[in-house]
Amino acid sequence: GGCLPQARHLLAAERLLLAPSISAEDAAVAIELLADRGVELAGGTEPLAGQWPPTFIRELSRGGRSVAMLGTDANDELIAVLAHAGNLQLVRPAIKASTFETRLNAWAADYPFRYGLIEREDGNGEFYSTMQEFELPLPPAQKVLVVAKPLLQQLPFNLAQVGGDFAGETVAIGQAPSLTWLADVQERPRTQSTARHAWISCSPEAGAYGTLEMVYARLAPLFDEHGFKTDTSGRIPDNVQGAQLTVVTAHGQLTGENRYFHRIAAEQGLTASPQALARALADVELVVLFVCSGGRADPHPLANTAVSLPKMLLDRGCRTVIASPWPLSAAVPGNWLECFIKAWDEGDTALDANFKANAYLRT
Repeated sequence: GGCLPQARHLLAAERLLLAPSISAEDAAVAIELLADRGVELAGGTEPLAGQWPPTFIRELSRGGRSVAMLGTDANDELIAVLAHAGNLQLVRPAIKASTFETRLNAWAADYPFRYGLIEREDGNGEFYSTMQEFELPLPPAQKVLVVAKPLLQQLPFNLAQVGGDFAGETVAIGQAPSLTWLADVQERPRTQSTARHAWISCSPEAGAYGTLEMVYARLAPLFDEHGFKTDTSGRIPDNVQGAQLTVVTAHGQLTGENRYFHRIAAEQGLTASPQALARALADVELVVLFVCSGGRADPHPLANTAVSLPKMLLDRGCRTVIASPWPLSAAVPGNWLECFIKAWDEGDTALDANFKANAYLRT
């Protein structure tokens, strides 16, 4: 079967990353082998050509998007290849008393879920103290694309600490499952559709005052102003496939131990699997999820791939997904979307518009 050759590749890649003399070019190839190659590709899967990963990230970094490739070696320690302005750099953070993966697994018992329970008046202390465990190397750039092995995708790279601040305050950070997926997506034609859809399962006409009704009251004028077709029914919509933009607002539920994303829920008793939502949103260009923990990624227990709603959406042909890895406050969607949609309509990329909207929330 496919698992054994994959396991051999992964072990070989992790062993290769142990070599003290490994070049940044060879490390980029090894990390691409460790990246999430479990996402469906429109162009089919090709064997990985030896010098392609370093050449590709050099090109990306000359075009204004620097790249951070992150993997772990056979000793469970972090190793990074950074591409910036056409140059590659290999970085190994200092070894601590326990391995990087040991620290990551301890952190993952509570986070990122607990970040969503911190109130604004509590300040940022818990974010700082918990993320100080991890030195996450990033290139000195304004826009950074992160490609990380599935285990590392649990980490919120916006909270990486750069000079005592959170990276996401000054850097627009996006993630791709693998370079292979990114190259495939860049070859894919963009949707011709201009359709915009919003689905928020609630009962505004019934005078109900659940969380989703309150969020709807704030979002409805924005949806009207920006040409969205809005659906407040208690069913997953069946008419949004291939749209330009779809905004989903719903409750997200994790499994009992606050790990894997488990299901979508709404005020009228609807519950649906994330797979059902992903099928309904197939081939949408940009999906925005106002769903608690909707952006959370967990490593698959048996395969080198992530278990997450964004991954399921990418599998179904979506191009870009924006979501929070932890529970969202009901105050977030209205303010965020107002700023995001303005920037996006003015021609910003999703990455830049997301950065502006996140900055607007901090003001």
